[in-house]
Amino acid sequence: MESFNLSLQAGLDTAENADLRYRIQAELISRDDLFELRPVVDLLLGNTLTEEQRQIFLLAIANNIKSSKSVPMITRLLCSTDLLSRRAVAEALWHIASSNAIPDLVRILQDPDQEVRFYAVRALSDIANEQGWGGPSESQFQDHQQEYLTHWQNWAKSQAQ
Repeated sequence: MESFNLSLQAGLDTAENADLRYRIQAELISRDDLFELRPVVDLLLGNTLTEEQRQIFLLAIANNIKSSKSVPMITRLLCSTDLLSRRAVAEALWHIASSNAIPDLVRILQDPDQEVRFYAVRALSDIANEQGWGGPSESQFQDHQQEYLTHWQNWAKSQAQ
């Protein structure tokens, strides 16, 4: 795998086409190569990408990042006005399930988007591993959303004390 990553990095260094370069960066991110993550987050925040380019990066972030070392980089996207960026980061934080992300997860319990809030609840439940408060399904969350949000906000406050 490392030799493949080195090959991808070599291809990235020589790629002249922006689309190819972005696809290689997304593949490296998908392989937990965090070196490319900071420039990708900068590109996403810069709003200069085509819709397809943006989708490639957001899919890589949402579904493939597993390292807790990525948390400070990807959480920068939680301030984005772009809903899909916030959703991708919230989903990634769920997959990462790192206690380093608790402050950001608590903050996005207030996000205007229900899906972002759902991923925050799922992440917090995986981190806390509390009996009776395991990660809800989407329908359970929709039916009892305020109950989940209140519980995890109170949980976070008790952890901070």
